Amino acid sequence: MRLVGVLAVVGLGLAVAVPAQADPVGSVDLDRVASEPPVISVLGASAAGVLYRIQTMDQDVLRDGTTWVKPAGAAPYRVDNKFNRLSGNKVFGRLGVGYPVQYQIIGTPTTLRCDASPQPASPLGTVSDVYAPWGWISDDGHRVEASATGCQITAKYAQLSSRSLAAADDQGFVTFEPVNNVKKIVYRTYADPTTLHVVADGGKAPMYPQGFALSGKTVTWSQLDYDTVPIKDTSFVIRSTVDGSAAPVVTFLDRLATSTSILGDKTGWAGCYDGYNYPPARCSAGTLLADGSRTESPLARTAVSDGSRFLFDTYGASPGIDAGTTINATTRTRVITVGLVAPEAYAVALGASGVAYVDTQGPSVSVTRRAYSRSGSSVGLYPQVQVVPETVQRDVGRDGRRTAYVDKSFNVWVVTDDGVRTRVFAAADGVARASTGLTLSGSRLLWAKAKYTGIQCDPSPVCGPTYHDVVLMLTDLRTNTSTQLAMNAYGSRTSLWGSYLAWRDNNNAIYRKDLSSGQVLQVKAGGGVGVNSLDVHGDYVGWSTCDNSWPCGSSVIAYRNMATRTAAVVLASSGTSRVKLSDGHLAYDVQTAGTLTATLKVLRLGTRTTGVVGPIYMDKPFDVFDETLAWINPDGIARIGPNSPYVAPPRYLGNATGASTFRPSAGRSWQPEFAISKALPTCAITIKSGTTVRRTLSCATSVGSARVVWNGRDSSGRLLPAGKYAWTLTGRDADGTLRWWNGNTAPIAGTVTIS
Repeated sequence: MRLVGVLAVVGLGLAVAVPAQADPVGSVDLDRVASEPPVISVLGASAAGVLYRIQTMDQDVLRDGTTWVKPAGAAPYRVDNKFNRLSGNKVFGRLGVGYPVQYQIIGTPTTLRCDASPQPASPLGTVSDVYAPWGWISDDGHRVEASATGCQITAKYAQLSSRSLAAADDQGFVTFEPVNNVKKIVYRTYADPTTLHVVADGGKAPMYPQGFALSGKTVTWSQLDYDTVPIKDTSFVIRSTVDGSAAPVVTFLDRLATSTSILGDKTGWAGCYDGYNYPPARCSAGTLLADGSRTESPLARTAVSDGSRFLFDTYGASPGIDAGTTINATTRTRVITVGLVAPEAYAVALGASGVAYVDTQGPSVSVTRRAYSRSGSSVGLYPQVQVVPETVQRDVGRDGRRTAYVDKSFNVWVVTDDGVRTRVFAAADGVARASTGLTLSGSRLLWAKAKYTGIQCDPSPVCGPTYHDVVLMLTDLRTNTSTQLAMNAYGSRTSLWGSYLAWRDNNNAIYRKDLSSGQVLQVKAGGGVGVNSLDVHGDYVGWSTCDNSWPCGSSVIAYRNMATRTAAVVLASSGTSRVKLSDGHLAYDVQTAGTLTATLKVLRLGTRTTGVVGPIYMDKPFDVFDETLAWINPDGIARIGPNSPYVAPPRYLGNATGASTFRPSAGRSWQPEFAISKALPTCAITIKSGTTVRRTLSCATSVGSARVVWNGRDSSGRLLPAGKYAWTLTGRDADGTLRWWNGNTAPIAGTVTIS
């Protein structure tokens, strides 16, 4: 759900109401295509509902995914990924140690935050925080009860041993702590918290116990089989009682069990081998029955109990969450159908009528492009075209008819929409490889190269090559020659647009260089708060600053018109990590501490007027081109939408590609390509000898890349004699006539020779 802040101070907590926001008007999804098998984790369940997470795999690594709540008898809804525990009628979570607890009442997607309350006790081992249906216990023993009106302390127990809390329910809690200098599993009731009940372990002394479950008088846990040397992926599951009313039962499993659950006299277990979480090969879950029999679902990786049934993930033709009185592969009832899931996007880059993005539609992370059209405030999309099925760097560049990317071997490529691929850089093990950062504009590509810096072992004997010496490279795509730039590689602290290069130096000064004339202008004086992002476009340079706190509490955004060289316009911001420029707007993000969502905003150039686009995925790139925006939604889907209109005449970016000499008698033709700042619906190349017009060719373009093909003949079809001919490029759109990248309105002209 998308949240807007409505704050009410209640007791020790802050109640944060979060109604949903509509998607920006006219915006559409780029890659919401059900294409990937899910990895499903059932995080918790009760009579009130189910908390679960849907992820996908990048090779053997789980991506962040999305988290959902399904209330009993109602449809699921999405919640923030910080929510990872369910107890009673609430879901709980926080971003990490030191951050306040946030929670929701199931069925009411209003986030409550208890900033002033003592936070949950540090849990046993590496598990997440431990919660009870009413709230949590802090390290110093405070009982914090959480409700729809906030949080309050209702009791004080003894201080807990460090990292000892293992489980809690509505009657008591379990710890793993020293008793007479020997670590034991201990139970306390809330009614009599000073009395310790040492839980019998059946002779299997607890050694790194994990996966605790507590239900009334019954407690279960698991631990690896440390009796076998070397240690194998086998486990023990122990079921005991907190009052000794039943003898403990120790069960050996030829499986890895990392969690347990309780349903009456049945014990559930689940686990995945070696940390590989992708089903079905290395995960399983099952049930231990009171009579000693067992059931198993070899595809499941998680299993929980809601008090009346087990819930566990299932795969195959219809992935989802099933329920049953046992965990097995056959007798079960479907609770939630997940199916195939949409990919996760990592980067997006806009050009005129074309957009490229990096997402997980391929066998791994892949690059895809698609054409788009604009009509008023609506955006139309053409079919997706895969550029490359695998990439190792989550960057992409787009301009005109070209897409730039890094392949799975760290090589840099530029490919045209008609399939012509040019390798810009060939990586070599032990020498250099491509690093992050790609900017494609006109006939130039700005990218980063990481040079080999030796072998690093962390820890030994796990060793591998390092590439830490990162330098900036500028490639002239006309000749495919690359030059190392003198400035440091600061990622988003450099920018390229046509013939303009902008960068930040070590003293936070900003400069802009005209690569054609060599002129360098200082945009911003040195000193002050660090510049963390900048962009250049047309007459403008824009930037943001960050005071190095999180999330950049004293950020500013700024822009300066370098044609007039008037003073920069500076506005206060909050948590801005990235800026992008068009001729009419500065797009920027505003991030909020304690969340994984940012807000995309736009500042209209020439004014101090800002507007809100909508929520975006924190720290993922967004882009703006002319009157179109592209971003990544909080759910990981790439999206494109309209920006408000403005007037900006088209500009020629310089450095036309194509040979300047050709021989028609040998079947050759002149095929120049001119990079334009935007679509150019009216465009012509006029060819003259002296003052006589020999041929006029249309070069109208919707993609910001004007092309013509001239066979050396005049308008009547006669082959012209060898010699030098003058050409002139003209064009216009609704905003005005075509001009040079620096705004100069002198004719855009050159010569071509027939040999």
